[in-house]
Amino acid sequence: MKNPLLFIALTALTLAFSSCQEAEKPAVPPPPPAPEPAKIDLAQVRTDIQALENTWAEALAAKDIEKLMAFYADNAVSLPNDEPILIGKEAIRKSQEAQWAKSKDKRTYKFDVLDVFAEGNMVVEVGKSTYSNEKGEVIGNGKYMVLYEKRDGKYMVVRETYNNDMPAKK
Repeated sequence: MKNPLLFIALTALTLAFSSCQEAEKPAVPPPPPAPEPAKIDLAQVRTDIQALENTWAEALAAKDIEKLMAFYADNAVSLPNDEPILIGKEAIRKSQEAQWAKSKDKRTYKFDVLDVFAEGNMVVEVGKSTYSNEKGEVIGNGKYMVLYEKRDGKYMVVRETYNNDMPAKK
């Protein structure tokens, strides 16, 4: 550079301007990682659902409508065998009472949980059913799928579908 005074002046100005710039802001730490979703103990869910199914079988055998209806949410939907869709707890109640009125024989029921899938407060169960006459002879079997929602610590049926593998023997 031909003029050393000009060089000194430009260097001084550069240093002055660079010192006037905002100090570098400290980096904002990243948010903490989202918590892991609660691990669901499927073995325990299966045990809980099987216990529910055992109580369900007792309610059916005793023709205890109040005990049976306690399993259903008010907005439950049922897709029964050989019937139109049932919407709401009261429609399910009327259908069950009509079935019991037609069936005068005493039956026992058994429900076996084949599989459960769970996420959050929702559980899907896949199972098979067997029903027997007073002599203990198997007179029919079927399969079912139920969607439960856990409400206040209790599994409630919100959707269900079921059908027979074959018509029941009389």
